[in-house]
Amino acid sequence: AVRELVDAIAPVFELRHAHVERDSPLVPLGLAHVAHWLSAAALPFAASDGELVEVFSPPRGSSNAEVLRPSELRPTAAGDLLQPALDAFAAKSSMVINSLHRWDATAARLADALQAELRLPVDVYMYLTPPRSHSYGLHADVMDAFMVQLVGAKNWTVCAAECEHLELRRGDVLYLPMGTKHHAWTEGSLSAHLTVNVERQFVAWGTLLMATACRLLLDARKCGSALQPFGMEGETDLSRALQSLAEQNGAPRLLRTPDALGLRRRGAP
Repeated sequence: AVRELVDAIAPVFELRHAHVERDSPLVPLGLAHVAHWLSAAALPFAASDGELVEVFSPPRGSSNAEVLRPSELRPTAAGDLLQPALDAFAAKSSMVINSLHRWDATAARLADALQAELRLPVDVYMYLTPPRSHSYGLHADVMDAFMVQLVGAKNWTVCAAECEHLELRRGDVLYLPMGTKHHAWTEGSLSAHLTVNVERQFVAWGTLLMATACRLLLDARKCGSALQPFGMEGETDLSRALQSLAEQNGAPRLLRTPDALGLRRRGAP
């Protein structure tokens, strides 16, 4: 299933978004799994890596573009996160379960399979959104992402040259290249989806050019603090200049990985 998905997006990989309609989810994960993960019995091993669940405050107004800030979900005195999660969900708060691939076998297999196809680092998160709610406003991420719809439906606005509205239903997958502006929200249905991040930004042309320039122009010992990878948060003047070039039609390859690294999927231009 993962190879079929990668083949489907190969012609647009790194270039533009793609909506792949499917009859069933890419992996067999659902709300029953979430209830188990957040129970006291399963929580100790899952929470050992730090913040397990973050909750977004419920939207205050009708605007889907309102930016919400996440906070860590605290366990009950009995040591579980299930009841706090249910209470937050009932209050129209969306939430994210972090680093799912590190402690769930199904998510780990998905990450391994996609990494084997793309030869790039992959990590997995799960977003849970009640009806008529959202988490982030319109924004762009610094990595590629596959949005894998598991339960319910979710609406997406995706902006490239123009903005487009899409609805992901159970089974569908949305591919978003790094830097693509997007925003998601629910209407009458709750939603559970995986955000499967592909950390391609570390090997894009822009990052490699910045690393080379840093080592040529600066003392190599200073590069660790002076160099911010291309496209990442906390950009330098050089990274902003490269980003500006990449957003122009004349230099689109700054956001792509070099062919010589063998990362281009078959069928991709």
